[in-house]
Amino acid sequence: MFAKQCLGLVLVAGLWASAASAVDKPLDTRFYIAPLASYGFFDDDVDSTGTLLDIDDGFGGQISLGKPIFSFLNLELQAFYFDGVDVNNSSEVDILGYGGSALLFPFRNTLPVFGILGYSYGNYDFDGGEPNADIYDIGVGYAHEIND
Repeated sequence: MFAKQCLGLVLVAGLWASAASAVDKPLDTRFYIAPLASYGFFDDDVDSTGTLLDIDDGFGGQISLGKPIFSFLNLELQAFYFDGVDVNNSSEVDILGYGGSALLFPFRNTLPVFGILGYSYGNYDFDGGEPNADIYDIGVGYAHEIND
């Protein structure tokens, strides 16, 4: 199942790359900083004592450092933070992590919509311990240039 999903993503990226190569506007390859408000959909987890943690979804923030690599691809490094996410309806946790993402732009110069695929490593900080988590990002976004 996972191999089929990866193959599908590679095919979609290839289609986006071919569509993006038809555009003749020069690529701006400067680094950029991107602040982001986010919403996390968290799975339940188990702490270091084996206790099941019922983690509610919640709002957070992220800061990314990115760079366009090709006309269809940007790569980003990011750090994120979720403050006060409810656990077991009785306590709150802070979630802190870091990771990387690939932003895929099918039509960068005509329609600045992108797909995002990413992986991050996070750490829950609360009274019951500090379990670690693998976090996968998938989504869509819109990029708008603020200035030159």
